[in-house]
Amino acid sequence: MNNKKYYLNLVIGLAFMFLFRYVPAPAPMTALGMQVVGIFIGTIYLIATTHPAFPAFIAITLLITTPLFNFKEALANSFGHWVPTFVLSILLLSYALVKCGVAKRITIWFMTRKAAQKSPWAFMALFFGSIFVLGFFVDVFALMAFYLAAIDLICTELGYEKKSRFATALVLGVAFLIVTMGASTGFQPHVAIVLGLYSNITGNTIGMFEYTAWSFIPLVLIFITYLLMAKFIIKPDFSKFKNFDPTTLSSQVGDITKQEIYTGIIYLLVVVGWFLPGLAKMLGIESAIIKTIGSYSLVWPAFVGIILLSIIRVEGKPLMDLKVAAKEGVPWHIVFLVIGNMILARALTSPETGFTDWFTQVLGPLTNGASTFTLFLFGAVFTAILTNLGSNSVAGIVAFQLVALLIKDPQVLMLVALPVAFSTRLATMLPSSFVGIGMTYGNEWVDSKKILPYGFIFVVSAIAILMLVGYPLANIIFG
Repeated sequence: MNNKKYYLNLVIGLAFMFLFRYVPAPAPMTALGMQVVGIFIGTIYLIATTHPAFPAFIAITLLITTPLFNFKEALANSFGHWVPTFVLSILLLSYALVKCGVAKRITIWFMTRKAAQKSPWAFMALFFGSIFVLGFFVDVFALMAFYLAAIDLICTELGYEKKSRFATALVLGVAFLIVTMGASTGFQPHVAIVLGLYSNITGNTIGMFEYTAWSFIPLVLIFITYLLMAKFIIKPDFSKFKNFDPTTLSSQVGDITKQEIYTGIIYLLVVVGWFLPGLAKMLGIESAIIKTIGSYSLVWPAFVGIILLSIIRVEGKPLMDLKVAAKEGVPWHIVFLVIGNMILARALTSPETGFTDWFTQVLGPLTNGASTFTLFLFGAVFTAILTNLGSNSVAGIVAFQLVALLIKDPQVLMLVALPVAFSTRLATMLPSSFVGIGMTYGNEWVDSKKILPYGFIFVVSAIAILMLVGYPLANIIFG
């Protein structure tokens, strides 16, 4: 972005923040509400057009000048909120899992099975299958660079040309599936944001295990859907594939190391800490120890994992050097974006602003009397549109906050929170939709003209699966 465009966008964003308060407030919104709406719009605009991080600091600074927050309260609702801390801990744990080599070993294990040598489609299914497995545990940022590098190796060795149908099928599969697999568990950052907002609004929680149990089958079907897309729409050319021997990749990993073993065990212990309370609840198991673990919040198991990774050493080095991990493994703009938007969400719905009353008065008639199925569909489609037009972190926060204003029943809101959380990761169409898709548009192996139409087909298919399968499952698990 050139300086002229940058400063123009900066002026426009700041104008919303400072001048919107002077726009007459429509009843029942208050003048304070207009001021907060202006800060909200300005922040979202600046995030979309200038930078994903620093607008959050502007928002916090301006909100402190309003009657809503003093300095201590502003920090408690932004930096002190548990959701940004949880997102940070997830990013650190994901980095450790990739850095030690576990992710690479799992990928190559899938690619070197005997089944992968039977046909090109078997290889492709197993290659993408490794993404399906790792996507449940590793954040997208840690996976994208690794898999794009793997595609470069495969296509170069086979002699495929750049932008060939084979390369395009691999790149789009990696991009679409990695991004979407971020909807797999409640300990993926963008899902955690929505589930955290639900907890703040209702005082209830959606358990990690319950959410993962709900998302699993739709994700399996989405995985199969992409394979069908590749076969019948992209139609990759496999003429050169007969020259590829996947078993030659085994030499890249060698024997399993102590670092991999210890890191993998620690990560699994953290996952058990996240899943155990929800699993026990679903099975009707009463245990004081499990209840105690659940009462410590989702951040506690993650912190235990980070501590163990930091203090356990192999050959004189920690499993995870926290200083290095914080520098190399954390996309801090995501953390700061979440920090700013948590306090904005709280400010926007404060009774003093009147925004909630105004919003429900204007849009309430559209949802009053609507069936749960309709609201479920609305949450999925509304979020999918927002996440493809802009940041999916912002999309989740904005979409759920607005949906929550229209739905007063906590049980119905719980059901709608599921497609909203899931659809934040249906960001597969535009460079602005998600960092991973932006990387895909810049990848030399893919025909970038194919990303938007194929991404649209993928999103529509995913929403159809959510409605046909995800909705009945939601009623079974959460009804």
